[in-house]
Amino acid sequence: MSSEIEAGITQAELVERVRAQLQGRPVGARGGRVASAPGTGLLYGVMLHAGARWEAGEQLTDLETKMLEPLFLMLPKEDLREVGRVYTQEVSARGCRRCPRV
Repeated sequence: MSSEIEAGITQAELVERVRAQLQGRPVGARGGRVASAPGTGLLYGVMLHAGARWEAGEQLTDLETKMLEPLFLMLPKEDLREVGRVYTQEVSARGCRRCPRV
């Protein structure tokens, strides 16, 4: 659980960033929000949903597999599992403010 992502962010920091994004809170050192292009919320939702399904051991669709492939190259699998768990917890607890349900 103490793995460190290549960019120097720990798993705990990654999880907190994802949790903040899902809750609609500011993310990052400056506390600001990053403007996103239309449709990115849907893609982000698909990616997080795919991570949650992968973490639960469910069979992924072709789209979900394609969405996760780059992440498998960039992040340790345990970090992806943790992000999947966070997504499931946040959507179950309060819905996702950042992305639509998929």
